[in-house]
Amino acid sequence: MRALRLESIDLNLLLALHWLLEEQNVTAAATKLSLSQPAMSRALSRLRDLLDDALFVQTGRRMLPTPYAESLRPALADAIERLRTTLRPRDDFTPVRATGSFRIACNDYLALVLARAWQRSVRSIAPGLDLEISTLDPGTFQRLMSGAVDLVVMPDVGIANLPRTLDVEQFVRRPLLEEDFACVARRGHPAAGKRLTAKQFAALDHILVSPSGQGLGVVDRLLKEHGAERRIVYRVQNFLAAQQILNFTDCVAVLPRRLVDASNPKPAKIKAPFDIPGFKVISAWHPLRTNDALHRWAREQLAKALQ
Repeated sequence: MRALRLESIDLNLLLALHWLLEEQNVTAAATKLSLSQPAMSRALSRLRDLLDDALFVQTGRRMLPTPYAESLRPALADAIERLRTTLRPRDDFTPVRATGSFRIACNDYLALVLARAWQRSVRSIAPGLDLEISTLDPGTFQRLMSGAVDLVVMPDVGIANLPRTLDVEQFVRRPLLEEDFACVARRGHPAAGKRLTAKQFAALDHILVSPSGQGLGVVDRLLKEHGAERRIVYRVQNFLAAQQILNFTDCVAVLPRRLVDASNPKPAKIKAPFDIPGFKVISAWHPLRTNDALHRWAREQLAKALQ
C-alpha cells in the first residue's frame, strides 16, 4: 500500500468508514451521515481505491470488515471522538467553581490596590481562584507572551520606558483606572492642613519615589515653574517604602490617592501650592487570552471594582 498524505484525503471518507465499521450496513451508515444509499456506496468504492483493500465483504444483510478494516476501527473511532470533543461547545464559565491562579505583574502600590479590588470583586464570588502578584521587570512582557503572566498593570507613562525591541502593539491594552496624587505627612505634622506657598512647601523635607532611582519628579518641575527647589531627604524606588518613612519622620511625600485611602492609620493631608497632575493606569494581556472565559471574567471584575 502506498503512503498517503492526510492533506490529499477527503476527510469525509474517514467518517464514512467509521460508520460503515460501526453499522456494517451501507444503508444504516448512510442514514447516520444523512446520505443516500448510492452516495454511501460511492464513498465505499472510493475508500477501497484509496486504501487498496476490499474493506468489507457482503455476508447476507451484513458487510463484514476485512482484517485490515477491523484493525482501523479502534484508532479511527478514537480520533473521531477526540475531534467531537475538540469541537464541542465551550462550557459556560461558572465563577464559584473556578480554581487555579490568576497572575498579575505590577508595581508595589498597584499590588495593594489590585489585591483590595480582588478581595471584594473576585474572591467573594470565586473563592477557589487565587491571585499571584509579581513585580514588573525587564522580562515581564516575555512572561506575558509565554503565558506565565496573565495580566500586566502599569502606569501608561511607563510604556515609553519599555525596551525599544519590544513590540507592545502585539498586546491588547485597555485603560483600567485614572489616578491622582495626594500630598501627605505623618499625623500631627506642623504643616498639616495649612495652605503653603511654593517656597514654604519646598522648604519641607521631601521623599521622592523614583522607580528608576534617578532623576526628578513632576513636583520638582512644578516647583521650578514657581522659582523654588526642594530638598529630597529620602529617595526610594517604591511607594510603600515612602509610606512607611512618613511615620517616623517629618517628611512629606506625594503618593497616589488610592494608596493614601488604603493607609492605616490615615496620614495627614498637606495642601500643595499647585495642582499635581495624575496619571492613567492600563492593563495589558496577550490577544490569545481575550476570549478565555476565566481571563475575561477576572479582568472585567477588576475593572468594574476600580471605577
